Amino acid sequence: MFSHPKVTLVTQRDSYRVGDGITIRVDLHDKRGRIRNSGGDEVRIWLKSPYQNHSEAAEVTDLGNGSYTGGTTLKWAGPTQVHVSLTYSREFLRLVVELRHGVLATRWIVAKFRNARQNVSEITPCLPSAPIPGYASSCDLSELNGGMPWFCGQPTVAGLTCGHWALTGNLPFLWPLPISSPALQLETLMNNSSRDTRLIPNDILISTLPGRPLPSLPPCWSRSPRESWGPLARRGWLNNGEEWIPDGCALPQYSMEGIGNCMRDTTLLLLGDSNMRMMFSELSIDLNVSKQTGDWHAPIFVEIPRLNSSMEFAPHARPFNPGDSFGVKTLSVARALKRLPPHRNYVIVLHYWLHFGFYPVVVFRDRVRQAKAAIKEFLVTHPTAKVFLRGPHVVYTGQGKHAQFGDKFGPWFIDILKQEFEDMYDRVWLLDFWPMTIASENFPLHPPPSTTIQMLRVLFGYACRQF
Repeated sequence: MFSHPKVTLVTQRDSYRVGDGITIRVDLHDKRGRIRNSGGDEVRIWLKSPYQNHSEAAEVTDLGNGSYTGGTTLKWAGPTQVHVSLTYSREFLRLVVELRHGVLATRWIVAKFRNARQNVSEITPCLPSAPIPGYASSCDLSELNGGMPWFCGQPTVAGLTCGHWALTGNLPFLWPLPISSPALQLETLMNNSSRDTRLIPNDILISTLPGRPLPSLPPCWSRSPRESWGPLARRGWLNNGEEWIPDGCALPQYSMEGIGNCMRDTTLLLLGDSNMRMMFSELSIDLNVSKQTGDWHAPIFVEIPRLNSSMEFAPHARPFNPGDSFGVKTLSVARALKRLPPHRNYVIVLHYWLHFGFYPVVVFRDRVRQAKAAIKEFLVTHPTAKVFLRGPHVVYTGQGKHAQFGDKFGPWFIDILKQEFEDMYDRVWLLDFWPMTIASENFPLHPPPSTTIQMLRVLFGYACRQF
C-alpha cells in the first residue's frame, strides 16, 4: 500500500540544546511511489533516548495532503532518536468505520431471558438502539440500564416475555468478518503485522546539549479546569520511563502519604471499565485497604475509617462487554450521581473508552451527551465536587482482530469529549493520557502499574493541594 515513506527533520541546526523546538515531517507515498494527495492516516511520532529511557510524544498535525508534521521541544541532554509509526492507514480506518455501520457491533452483547416455572430460556442480541436485526419486536431494557437506552430482541420462545430478562453477557468476537475480499486482505495484513513492523524507518539522531534550566511551573492544583482541555495540559515527557513530567504544571512525587492526605474526608467514585478497576486496585494497595474479591468487573465499595473516606469502582452502563461473565452489574452516570448526598467532598472520575470500540462512533457520542447531562445536574446540587473525564489511552495490541478492537477511535473520541463538553470546561477536568501512552509505547488493554501510578499522580495533582 505504501512505498518509500520519507521522514525528515525540518528544523536543521548545527547544534541543539534542551528547550529547543523541533519539527519532524512525514511524507507518505502510494505503492507506485507517488505522493499521496490526501490525509486521514493515523501517524504517531515520538522521541526516545537510547540510553536513559526518556521519551516524549510529538504533537502531530495532518496537513491533508499525505504529509504530517510533529512538533515538540527537546527535554533531555544526550542522543535522541525519532520514532514514527504509520499505525493505521486511512483505508483501514475507513474499513473499521464502514464495518461497524454494516454489522452494528463487532462483539455482540446478549440478554438471557428465563422462565424457571416453565423451564424455558432464550438468548437474544442487544444494541443501544432499536430495532434489533432479525427480530420483529424489541424489549426496551433502558430502565435496567440505569436509564441509558438499551434494547434486546424480544424472545420468541413460548412462555417468555421481556419481563423474563435474567442476565446479560456477550458473544465471541465476530469472525469471519462480512467484508469484501480486498478489505479482508487489508485486515489480514494488519493481523499478521506487529506494531513494530508498522514503524517507518529513519536515521535521524539528534545530539542535544544541556540548555538553560527549565522554568519552575505552578502546581497542577492551581490550574483551572479549563486549562486541562488545552494542548499544553496533555504534553509532557517520561523521565527514565516512569515519572511523567507535564509541560504545563508541576506534580509532586507519588506517595502513600500524599494519597492519604488527598483522600481524607473525601468520597472517590471511579466509573468506567477495567482500567478504572486497575486504578482502584492500585489505590487499595497504596492505602492499605482490603478490597472485595469476586468477578473482575464486579462493583466494589470500601470505607476507610481512619481517613473518614470511601472509594468505589463500578462498571459503566451498557454497552459493557464483561468477557465470558454473565450477570455483571453496571451503573449509569445518572444513577451513580443521584444517590450521592450533598455536603461532602467528592472526586468523580468517568472513563468511556474500550467498550465503545465495538460500535459506530455515534454510540460513544450519544453516551457522552447523556453523561454530560447527568454531570451538569449533579454539579448544581454538589457545587464543590470535582469531576474528571479520563480520555482514551494507546492500545497497540488489544484483543481479537485489528478491525474488531483496539485504539483506532482514540483521537476521535478525544475530539468528541472536547466538542460535547465545551460549555463545561470551567467545571470539569479532562485527563488526556494519549501522549503519555504514545511515549510509553503502551501495548496492552491495561497499562502496567507504573503507568497507572502516573495517571493517578496526574489525577490527584489536579484534585488536591495536599498531595
